[in-house]
Amino acid sequence: MILIPQYLVKERSYTSDTGVIQIELPKNEQISAIVVEIDATVSSTLDATNSILHCVTKLEVLLEGAGVAYSMTPESNSYDYLMRSGDVPPHSLSDNHGSEDIMRCIILFGRYPGDDKYLLDTALYEGCTLSIPYVLDTTDFNTTTLDATIYYLRPLKKVSPVGFIRGRTISEYTTTGSAHIKVINLPSGLPWQSVFTRIYDIDEYLYANVTDIKFEIDDGRVRLFDGRIEELITLERMRFGGDYRGNILSGIGSDSDYVQSFMALGRHFDLLPFHSTQNIVKYSSWKGHHFKLAMHLHDGTTQTADARYTGFAWGSAYMGGLILAEFLDEPYPATEHADARIEYVCGANTALIETNLVEVVSGRL
Repeated sequence: MILIPQYLVKERSYTSDTGVIQIELPKNEQISAIVVEIDATVSSTLDATNSILHCVTKLEVLLEGAGVAYSMTPESNSYDYLMRSGDVPPHSLSDNHGSEDIMRCIILFGRYPGDDKYLLDTALYEGCTLSIPYVLDTTDFNTTTLDATIYYLRPLKKVSPVGFIRGRTISEYTTTGSAHIKVINLPSGLPWQSVFTRIYDIDEYLYANVTDIKFEIDDGRVRLFDGRIEELITLERMRFGGDYRGNILSGIGSDSDYVQSFMALGRHFDLLPFHSTQNIVKYSSWKGHHFKLAMHLHDGTTQTADARYTGFAWGSAYMGGLILAEFLDEPYPATEHADARIEYVCGANTALIETNLVEVVSGRL
């Protein structure tokens, strides 16, 4: 299916550092995807634990003011796009003072980009609204520098969809810092396309934050997964053919500084000095979602002054995401079951756990 872009907002500046971007979607339109590009200018106070992704609370598409066609955090949206397209979204993430830190999130309403069977038909609803609440961190970003360019992708010719695919972050939970079990109940009112989790702790391993996960239906009569986090990591690598490349990273740092990788399981980093040919840039260690820089001059001495670099992170569990269940051939008939629950066995650390559900909507929601 051929898709063409249509602007909703082009390079619009937002002078308030806290607010909600709200845009009415066009009526009588078929929407395959919405591309949300938001950027802000990096300040002189750099923080490798923050990014423009953290400044956006969620991405939502609301139907008639009540129904939800999509609702995910930018990080979970990024992993959702990876699952459906096979590629990471084209974020350009930077800690360079004065440069733009850019997120480019793609909200999909099909099983994959260009799906002509599933897309959002706005003619079925009285109104459809894109809603993006944000809080710009004015320590890490210059005040009043948030800009947005947003467009949707529509089919060149009208198609006859049977419904749309809805993605939702069902739960956002922060662990307590002591070992415990957390149970999340999943809704079963619609068939499932996939279920995935996102575990975020910038300086700790995934398997230290969550040791085991149990995903069961009908009081355990059906278990979609019951095992260690290591098995989910292996299955994720099998799904994407091993380690894969993440987003482009650029920043300013010196020896022993930490850089956020946006990969929970980093394995390799392609790093090069940028406009600073006297430096040798590499990494010395990694843990959690970040890695440590090692910078030297050509004579072998440590580079103590900040230098610019750019590169890519390679690994798995992008944004901390792991697939709990995926039904590529046909949706899972969740409506035929009474209950569904996910049990997280949490370690003695403080981590964010997001539980996400991708559902199949037939006809009108």
